[in-house]
Amino acid sequence: MNNSIKISTYVDFGSTINVIWKHITWDEKGGTLDVAAVDTYLNYYFQQIRKAGQSQIFLSFAQLCNLENYATKNYDSVTCPPPPVQDPIGCTLKNTKGIAIAGFSSTQDLLDYFIDRAKTNGLPVILAFGGLSADDLCFKVLQEPTDTYSDKASQLVTAITNYGFSGVDFDIEDANALIQPNDSTQATIFDFFQEVKAQLTQKSLTSSISLTTELSANWRSTFKDLFPDVNSINLMAYSDTQYYLDPTPCGKTLGYSIQEWLEASNLPAAAFRIGFDDGIPYENASANGGACSHNISTGSTSGQAAAQIFTELLQNQPELQAFWWPAWDTARYQPDPTTGVPTNIVSQTMIDFYTALTSQTQSHSIHKKPSSGAFLKWILFILRNFFKQK
Repeated sequence: MNNSIKISTYVDFGSTINVIWKHITWDEKGGTLDVAAVDTYLNYYFQQIRKAGQSQIFLSFAQLCNLENYATKNYDSVTCPPPPVQDPIGCTLKNTKGIAIAGFSSTQDLLDYFIDRAKTNGLPVILAFGGLSADDLCFKVLQEPTDTYSDKASQLVTAITNYGFSGVDFDIEDANALIQPNDSTQATIFDFFQEVKAQLTQKSLTSSISLTTELSANWRSTFKDLFPDVNSINLMAYSDTQYYLDPTPCGKTLGYSIQEWLEASNLPAAAFRIGFDDGIPYENASANGGACSHNISTGSTSGQAAAQIFTELLQNQPELQAFWWPAWDTARYQPDPTTGVPTNIVSQTMIDFYTALTSQTQSHSIHKKPSSGAFLKWILFILRNFFKQK
């Protein structure tokens, strides 16, 4: 396998923190976290992620609500009405304020604890916002008339720094996501991304934006001015007609090929992560949507087929990365009642993908072509053996 290929995965922090919550005991003095039990849970959780070849976590928060609270790590002002709560993670951090966590100070919370354990297991964590339906008020950057993009960018960067995130990711699949409530266009949102990029760059952190190709050409034209303000793009095709990217347009100009996105963004291939959805049957030819023809081996599992698709992309663009969008099912985060560990945190599809990718990238020789020196050595080797036979 090309050792430079990195696989990332999205993780739902809300589902994770709900499991951690169950390991808090309460008395008149406050709460105490059963660190031994949660360490057992999280260590297995992270080890399974590593087993699937994944080396980075996108920690999904969905909403952008209460950035000022995440910046100050003070959640007293977060409102927690009956469900559905706008900021369930903020509410949990508010309700667990000051709990005793062995090895952590009283000013640190469950989010600090999770990130620390992830890093201990060799997994950097990127803060992720957004989603397909991220278009209500809680996904807007500016929620109050007095809010400014500069202030919000500063709050976001402060939160990233204080918690030790490795960067930030915005999944803005919906055309109205992240726009100021009173704005009718996306124009002013560019100011926010420019400010975030500038402040993160000063701190040597990375900023990335996640897009889908469902809106294809419209997305490329609408957000083309945004590309210079991001370092990387998470790109996943997810529509009723096609569920993965093709190497080239194959006679079409629908925005479903990596070639089109490279040309539209002017970003290098290394800046792109190609996404795969845990719930898509990639072995099924109908998922192709009538675009490029892919040579999926008969009898392949979904993960093996996904690896074959990705390997074809790597033939022309060997610096591409990959990421997984897991099935958004809270049950996968639940621990086994006997062992206390989450046995379904990583699917067999993800493991098959990594295992197949390891063998396929070796057999398809996607590494860089040998240097002229290596080629000459090969010619000399052939000639020596030829004359030995004379």
